[in-house]
Amino acid sequence: MGAAGLPLLIILVRRLGRHEYHWRVYLALGLAAFCLSVSLDVEPVANLLSGYPTETALDNYLGQLVLGRLTGALFAAVSIFAGVLGVDVYRQLALAGVDSRPRRLLGRRRWR
Repeated sequence: MGAAGLPLLIILVRRLGRHEYHWRVYLALGLAAFCLSVSLDVEPVANLLSGYPTETALDNYLGQLVLGRLTGALFAAVSIFAGVLGVDVYRQLALAGVDSRPRRLLGRRRWR
């Protein structure tokens, strides 16, 4: 995977300067990934204290727990953001000379 990933990463970095950015799409998908990750962590809230070691303070345990969950959610959001950005760069690279407007298959039809 690394042998194929390195050339793709080099192409991605070189193409970022000539790229048309769609920031709203990237941010919307990143925010959706963050919200989904947080909502998945909130669901098992009843089991959060099941792994609580009693020799540590409860405040420290809850702080580490919340910080760990938010870090995971932020990582998911950044990963989705970067992935969508990369896919968009390669999509624009692949479709550089292609006209994206829809065409009629049967041509223009005249009504009399």
